[in-house]
Amino acid sequence: LRIFVVFGRPNNKAVVRVNPRQKTQCAPTEYHTDASMDAPDEGSPTTTWRRGRFEISTDRSRLDVDFVVSQVQQTYWASTRPRAHIVKSVEGSLCFGVYDGARQIGFARCVTDEITFAWLCDVIIAAEARGQGLGKWLIETIVARVRVKRIMLCTDDAHGLYGRFGFARIGSETADRWMERLVVVPETAASPPVRTTG
Repeated sequence: LRIFVVFGRPNNKAVVRVNPRQKTQCAPTEYHTDASMDAPDEGSPTTTWRRGRFEISTDRSRLDVDFVVSQVQQTYWASTRPRAHIVKSVEGSLCFGVYDGARQIGFARCVTDEITFAWLCDVIIAAEARGQGLGKWLIETIVARVRVKRIMLCTDDAHGLYGRFGFARIGSETADRWMERLVVVPETAASPPVRTTG
C-alpha cells in the first residue's frame, strides 16, 4: 500500500506528475558544482547554472530569506502562511534560487528523498523579472537536477507550463491508488507542529 501524505493542499487543486514516457529536453546550460560550498543536503555539492547574467543555484546560503517570505506570501496558495513556517519549509527542502547578479529574483523548492520521490512547490519568479523565460528555465533545471522516479506538484493554472517538461495529470487508472492526509495547521502557531505517520 502506497500512501501519499500532503499537508495543506486545497481540494480544488490539480495534482500532476512527471510522465516517464514523455521525452523532454532538460539541458540547463552552463553549470558547475562546488563541494566546498554550503550544500542543501549533507555530502551533496551545490550546483550553479548560468544563462547570460542570470544564475540558478542550490546554494542555500545565497537565499534572501526576506525575498522568499515576501514572494511566497503573495501567492494564492500561501498568502496566510506565517514567516516561521516558510523559513522552516526552506530549511527542510532542496531549494533553487534564481539570481540576477547578487539579487534574488526567483525561487522553488523540492521536498525529496533524492531517490524515489519529490514534491515540487513554491515555484516563483518575481513580477519584475517575468517575460524572460526564467520560469521555464527554472523548471527545466529542477527536472534535470532532481533525478527521482516520481515528481509531483499541485497547480491551479500552470498545467501548460509544466506539461512542456513531462508533467501530466494523474490518470484515472492510477488516481484511486493515491491518498492524502490533510492536517489543518493554525496559522498563528509560532512553528509547525510535529507530524508523524505510521
